[in-house]
Amino acid sequence: MVCLPELESIVVLNIKSWGGGIQMVGEMNRFDDLRVEVLGLTSTFHIGQVMMGLSKPIFLGQACQVKLWLDEHLPMQIDGEPWLQPPSKVEIKWNSHAKLLQNVL
Repeated sequence: MVCLPELESIVVLNIKSWGGGIQMVGEMNRFDDLRVEVLGLTSTFHIGQVMMGLSKPIFLGQACQVKLWLDEHLPMQIDGEPWLQPPSKVEIKWNSHAKLLQNVL
């Protein structure tokens, strides 16, 4: 369990960009490492700073599995599809791994 700083958003990624192409993580991130990056954003102003390259998100860690306990309804989004998540335990983990593209030359 990790105690979090005051955050407006938690972002869980397995790619380098978020929200229309904002570069959230550097070269250490690999989409095929079976880990997700967990990042925090403190405000919409902070999101704007990250978009402009003036700030970086708060790096909370890398994980094979992320569990969130929600005490109240919170907005969530996966691949651009938003919904209002009721109080619950949300678990994010790898389900399977498959190569989608392969260089055969």
